[in-house]
Amino acid sequence: MKYIKVPIALILTLIFTVLYIGMIVCAILAVIAGVIRTLGFTEVSMAYVPVALSVPFGIVLSGLFIWFAYLSKKVLRWCKAQFFWQTSLTD
Repeated sequence: MKYIKVPIALILTLIFTVLYIGMIVCAILAVIAGVIRTLGFTEVSMAYVPVALSVPFGIVLSGLFIWFAYLSKKVLRWCKAQFFWQTSLTD
């Protein structure tokens, strides 16, 4: 059973690490995009969002990304506790 748990743990760790980093980057980019659109750049488009609400929309979207990153971090901690601390390859 331990030979099945280790590859699954590695795959889950890889997936949720990439997801965690991606969510943090997207949170930063959402705020930057809101500020840039408010300053008048038309290249940044947000469908059905008025220009005046670009920054608040970016902040709310950033908050969602940070919340999802927090949940991903919790899953990473769970994987670490379940699979890596209790698994030894010498058993």
